[in-house]
Amino acid sequence: MAILHPPAPQTAVAFKDREYSYQDLHDEIGRFVQLLGADAGDRVAIFAENRPEWVFALYAAWHLGASVVPIDMMSSAEELAYILDDCQPPVVFCTEQTRETLDQALGRSTHASRVISFESAEETPPATAFCFQEPEMDALAVTIYTSGTTGDPKGVMLTFSNLESNRRYLERVGIYLALETRVIAILPFHHAFPLQGCLVIPLSTGGMMAIVDQLSAEAIVSTLKRQRITMIIGVPRLYTLLHDGVMKKIRASAIARLLFWISSKVNRLGFSRLVFGSVQRGFGGHIRFFISGGARLDPEINQHFRWLGFETLEGYGLTETSPMTTYNPPGQVKVGSVGVTIDDVSVRIVDDEVLISGPNVMRGYYNKPKATAEAIRGGWFYSGDLGHLDEDGYLYITGRKKELIILDNGKNVSPEEIESRIMAAYPLIKDIGVYQDGDRLAAIIVPCLETAQKEQVVNLEETIRYAVIDAYNRQAATYKRITELTLVREDLPRTRLGKLRRFALPELATDERETAPMLADPEGEEFALIKRYLEDAKGLPVHGDQHLELELGLDSLDKIELLVFLDRSFGVKVE
Repeated sequence: MAILHPPAPQTAVAFKDREYSYQDLHDEIGRFVQLLGADAGDRVAIFAENRPEWVFALYAAWHLGASVVPIDMMSSAEELAYILDDCQPPVVFCTEQTRETLDQALGRSTHASRVISFESAEETPPATAFCFQEPEMDALAVTIYTSGTTGDPKGVMLTFSNLESNRRYLERVGIYLALETRVIAILPFHHAFPLQGCLVIPLSTGGMMAIVDQLSAEAIVSTLKRQRITMIIGVPRLYTLLHDGVMKKIRASAIARLLFWISSKVNRLGFSRLVFGSVQRGFGGHIRFFISGGARLDPEINQHFRWLGFETLEGYGLTETSPMTTYNPPGQVKVGSVGVTIDDVSVRIVDDEVLISGPNVMRGYYNKPKATAEAIRGGWFYSGDLGHLDEDGYLYITGRKKELIILDNGKNVSPEEIESRIMAAYPLIKDIGVYQDGDRLAAIIVPCLETAQKEQVVNLEETIRYAVIDAYNRQAATYKRITELTLVREDLPRTRLGKLRRFALPELATDERETAPMLADPEGEEFALIKRYLEDAKGLPVHGDQHLELELGLDSLDKIELLVFLDRSFGVKVE
């Protein structure tokens, strides 16, 4: 495997106004080899934002036979200290932007690392005539710490052979074209998806990577055009933003709406690219593919992009599988599916769980033999994802096994299914997280303030309670109904790739309820009697502004008993 393309004059990395040829790249890697020196040890950590020095440090470590530990530059000092204590790297690269957090982490850590800042590298002269030394395929390449959706990050050990399994397939099916692929790097390199898709594979095939220094629409569009980008690698949240921006303009024009309708009926990429040439040029005019991974892409967004002339290739995998396991091949996309298995990889479904076997599966979790043994059994990696295969071998992911909610009545509920249904049906909802609270389902909702303003919603909370949640509950199975609701204005806790940190939702809901203002209870003996009855019936404190279902959790039988109580106590009959 050509981990790094041989020295050549064509551009390898572009950043701001600077372009590095492959020869420049080799020289800069040589500079970082000198920085590391002979005492680099067997492990080098990189705690930095995306920039060219990240690439130089990665390959310098590999040249010296060390594996790399990429760390999220947004990590807190506590999170960073945990990783440093766990893997104990002799050297940590950082930047001026991350140095303060690193110093705090080292103050908490029991391990001492030598710190090298990217800025200090400028003091070391480049190493001319340097040639990168390819590592052995069975050597450890990276240890990537999982993003912690369950609150327990683990170091995933991937070998060069693991990385090669992805490159070999993507080059064979024509996704990466030798010397032609030009990728924009938007996602942070500490994730396996962008590390492979934006950095390692392009640079092993003679392609080019353009690093965006500002995550703004203007910076991204400017880079797409200036660098003639042929492929965007992103997560569903990125494509949702791009899609919404384009569709907003199309819906504002009667002619564009007609063309979009015609394109949907013809449903051919060539025709759509011709009709929506202006949209293509808006993305630089050279895009071959949108590559989506990290989470489920809304099938409607995928379909809409096709009608605009963009082929979106959605895939599936995990950090533990380097990361790719399945992909929709070009020209053979099944919208809604995550594709077929890549070369030499097998998938089977056991008790609805996706099991994976092949050269892409990790060596194991660093320092966690028990977790490794639980994850890899009999040569199969137990992904924890739920799914099924169709007759053509295309995989469909339906949820996470670990996130499956098992209620007291034995019913299994997929929170992702509920979230998808509500998000698709109600534009007033910007984001939603469903979780278990005792024997009932609860939800935290982030309202879409732009939609609320457009629809002139006066009482946002009341509208969501009745027009959204009550409406959903009326058509949902009894055990899938949401009986507790919390509204928040800030974004829900998610990983950098957009995966919901579901374990953090209960604490967020509690904090919101404790700080939310409470209306005074009505005065009078009638309310006092009803309040006492409900507190005895539910074992919860009751207040006058609470919703009977959403906050007190009254089910059908509870409500019948309440009506009987009202009749007996006050002679009031309620239909």
